[in-house]
Amino acid sequence: DDTAHEVFVKVTVAAEQTLWRVLPDLIDGVPFRMDNDLSRGSYFGGRRAEDGRIDWTRDAKAIHDLVRAVAPPYPGATTRIDGHALTIERTRLAAGPPVGLGIDVEGPILVGDAAGCHARCGDGRWLDLVATSIGDERLDGIALAARLGHRHHRLGGIA
Repeated sequence: DDTAHEVFVKVTVAAEQTLWRVLPDLIDGVPFRMDNDLSRGSYFGGRRAEDGRIDWTRDAKAIHDLVRAVAPPYPGATTRIDGHALTIERTRLAAGPPVGLGIDVEGPILVGDAAGCHARCGDGRWLDLVATSIGDERLDGIALAARLGHRHHRLGGIA
């Protein structure tokens, strides 16, 4: 469940450890050289804002992975709810649907209850919205549910 930033911090520590191992050779002027084999990978052109838009018709794991990949300090995963731009900063794969909601609509939806805010994704599985923001206002799942009201909101494709 690590976010991109958490992975970046771990990779930074690994890079520092690697540097300490090769530093003596670098100082002696005998660095290890290895050409990049571009047939095994390529350069990344950079992230665009639209790369973070959530397609709610996708499965819950894919959406959860998108949220983790673009989490702050990166721009975040985004969607629109009731005309508001919502950034979803952290999710959790839910074990099942929220208890006692009695939802009778099909497809991707967002619902709020006393326990928080929950999204049913394209595969029917659920995500709990743990951390979100609307503009500069940071909201946990419970605060978001209170703000949006305890009712369901339809989620379409890329919003």
